[in-house]
Amino acid sequence: MTRPADIGVLVRAITTPSTAEQLSTTSIYAVAVAFMAKRVARDNEGNVFVGTSLLDGGVAEQMELEPGDYWEVPIPAGRSVDLADFYIDADTAADGVICLYWR
Repeated sequence: MTRPADIGVLVRAITTPSTAEQLSTTSIYAVAVAFMAKRVARDNEGNVFVGTSLLDGGVAEQMELEPGDYWEVPIPAGRSVDLADFYIDADTAADGVICLYWR
């Protein structure tokens, strides 16, 4: 699969566990998106969750990532997603994700 040349990176850590936080407060449209549970400087102490604004441990519309896990969001060819529509949460404060995206 060929990726567009414009690649961006967002690194986001959770301030308050069990409170969904928006990945980006500004609209960023991407044709491909991948999340990795961060392992920068230290491993995450717990799992992180990626989903909608309804994100919470009991909601089915989420992806749970253990430290170092990777998830590529399935986006149909010719479509894009807004990164502002994604929310993250974590078991532990300061845990988070690295998001790679292609415009």
